[in-house]
Amino acid sequence: MSLLVLTTTPPAELQVQQMRITEARGPNVVQIQRAVLRRGGEAAWVDLLASVSEPCRQRFQRPVGLYEWVEAGSFTELSLAYMRWARRDDSSGGGRAAAREELLTLHRWMLQMMTPNFLINS
Repeated sequence: MSLLVLTTTPPAELQVQQMRITEARGPNVVQIQRAVLRRGGEAAWVDLLASVSEPCRQRFQRPVGLYEWVEAGSFTELSLAYMRWARRDDSSGGGRAAAREELLTLHRWMLQMMTPNFLINS
């Protein structure tokens, strides 16, 4: 896995062409899948996968875990297919749905620890 995060000016020998995102996080895929399933059910997910290339389809026919990394090319293809499939009015609700999912699924344990007592004693 190659992940490059720049916090300062890159060295002169490092070219912009060398910097690229190679992987995406599993929750990004899970969010797309849940949105499709919520709106159109399993048939919609099958239709969405039918609209992508064979390697991308094979990658997402099995469930993606929340702590799994996904190849950026496959994720980009799936994202673009989802944007074509979804209506424009879905985009405003997408941010709220993503935030809700992050808070209630991925970071729920942290929120449960953040009791007033914990904050006062920290």
